[in-house]
Amino acid sequence: MKKLIHHHHRHVYLYTFIISVVTQISQLTSTPTHHDQWITIFVHGIVNVQPHLNLKTILRLMNDRVEGSIYQKRIAAIRSDPFFQRNQAIQGLGLVPVDKTNTASIKGAAASALATIFDQIYTWKSHQSDYDNYYYTYGWSGLLSPTIRLKESHEFYRQLKEEIAKYHAQGIYPKIRMVGYSHGGNIVLGLASAYKKDPNQTFGIDETVLLGVPIQEETNHFIASPLFKRVFNIYSRADRIQPLDYFSYKRFGSDRQFKPRHGLRLPKKLTQIEIRLFRNTKTSTPKPLTCPDKRFDFDNPRIISGRTQGLRNTSPGHCELWSFGWTRPFYRKDFILSPLPVVALIPYLVESIKELAPDASGSRHLIADIRLDQEKLIIREKHHDEPYLRPFMSRSQVEELKNIARSFAHTRPTKQEYQRRLKLALARARTP
Repeated sequence: MKKLIHHHHRHVYLYTFIISVVTQISQLTSTPTHHDQWITIFVHGIVNVQPHLNLKTILRLMNDRVEGSIYQKRIAAIRSDPFFQRNQAIQGLGLVPVDKTNTASIKGAAASALATIFDQIYTWKSHQSDYDNYYYTYGWSGLLSPTIRLKESHEFYRQLKEEIAKYHAQGIYPKIRMVGYSHGGNIVLGLASAYKKDPNQTFGIDETVLLGVPIQEETNHFIASPLFKRVFNIYSRADRIQPLDYFSYKRFGSDRQFKPRHGLRLPKKLTQIEIRLFRNTKTSTPKPLTCPDKRFDFDNPRIISGRTQGLRNTSPGHCELWSFGWTRPFYRKDFILSPLPVVALIPYLVESIKELAPDASGSRHLIADIRLDQEKLIIREKHHDEPYLRPFMSRSQVEELKNIARSFAHTRPTKQEYQRRLKLALARARTP
């Protein structure tokens, strides 16, 4: 009898154990996996060097001696004027959170618009509406000085490490995405110098996007740092400014892309992308509806290459990579993305490329050709003809993004107002 009772208890215990395990498994499988959380940081480029190019300033720039100069003071005056924050993702100095609800103030409006657009694109790409994306700008002096840039990279690293520690203290472990424009990209690369000197390395940068960055031999080795997990270097052949840094390191110009050299092998985590934009040309005589539009024939090599009369190359210049089309005189009124900058399309472009190469196996050099009129993205290896044809955002989606930008835009100032503000900054710089 005791044996039967003992045997019965064993069956009860076993049954209870199985029910418990099944319940736990059911709870695990019925609870959706939480999506990734990201910190995205926008880092602006230099601030308006053109009005300062007199002989005295040029000599100072070439010798990297700008501290205490009128040039430095004038840049600081421009940098502190909210007027110049309305057309690009730039806020105050240091690591500043982006308020995505800011539609009432000129100050930081462009950063708010860009963060909202990023959220919208990630929602489209992931089919999730509850993305946890945290946005910041990192504001630096904007001076054309490699010595000052490196110092500011170290300060950036210090502030970033402190901010990440605050998230970790709350049990939040976000991934980190950097978007660096022009010499702001070199500020981002300079983080590797601070990382190397840090005995207590607590984070890595999961995704780094460099946009129109002057690539320089003295700092391009930072790309190999283990701090950077995956890097996308994006440039445009129509960008005439990127290679024209004649002042840093006393060298004639900079490169558009990273190149292997003595002591530097291009890491597999690096993908280099030449971005192109084409639009349909206008025809004088409309074609019959029954006549197919050859510009949609992606089996035709001339359509893929863009070398046809039906397409016009409208690839972005330096300003159009980063600035909204509100204030700067360098932004073309007929630019196909107007009033958006190319940086607004980065989430869609980068995610599409990651779908093609999710593991970043091998350093790649791609051409990414965006055809908004055809709603297609053509990706092909440089020096190879076989394209990867992928859907791009629809024209209605692009228009939705433009409307988001317009909702953050304020009255468009004239060129005269722009020049008046520059003169005002000079007067403030000369004030004792």
